[in-house]
Parts: sequence; structure tokens; C-alpha cells
Amino acid sequence: MSGSDAVSGSDAGAASLEVSGLAFAYPDGHQALFGVDFSIGRGERVALLGPNGAGKTTLVLHLNGILSGGTGTVHVAGLPVGKRHMAEIRRRSGSSSRTPTTSCSCRPCARTWRSGRRPRA
Repeated sequence: MSGSDAVSGSDAGAASLEVSGLAFAYPDGHQALFGVDFSIGRGERVALLGPNGAGKTTLVLHLNGILSGGTGTVHVAGLPVGKRHMAEIRRRSGSSSRTPTTSCSCRPCARTWRSGRRPRA
């Protein structure tokens, strides 16, 4: 995924998510991300779309701190993604898989999505 493939948010309000210069290559040398830059404002809704192998999953794994390395920065609610702020970042964010085996298939899709938006105690 290159910077031109990323979804660009509007400048309305403070950014809830900012990615700048994100690049990542897997150990086998496959360059999954290269120069990804975008900002998503508070309350904005976006979809991350692309063909297989475009780097969508690699990007999302960087956003929630599961995958790290490479170059560039990722900020969630103004906090840099890293060990120091990981608990707070994960409290404020969530993601949902399209694969039934990795999400709760016993509930309707909308309910599964909403469960990720509830504040955690």
C-alpha cells in the first residue's frame, strides 16, 4: 500500500488517527507499506478497501500496536502507538474482522460492531 492508496480524512476538528510516513517490510523482504500518510478526524467514518495483498491488514495491525517496526509514526487520539500508551489506545479503539472464525458469529453483525464501541471497565 502506498500513500496514494490511503484514505484521506477532512481537516474538520482534531485528528483521531494520524499516520505519517508509515513504511513496513516483512522479514522475507516483501514491502507491505510504503509512505502511508493520512489523517482521520473525530467522528469521521472511513472504509479501508483494496485487493488481496495491498497491505490493509498490515496497516490495521500497526494502528493497534500488534505489529511494529519499519518507519513512520502512528498517533491515536494524539497518543503515539507504543508500549507506553497501549492500554489507553486499545481502550479508545476497536476493529472488527470480516472473517467469522475471528469474530463472534453467534451475534448479528451490527451487534458485534457495537460491542467494540462500548467503553471498557
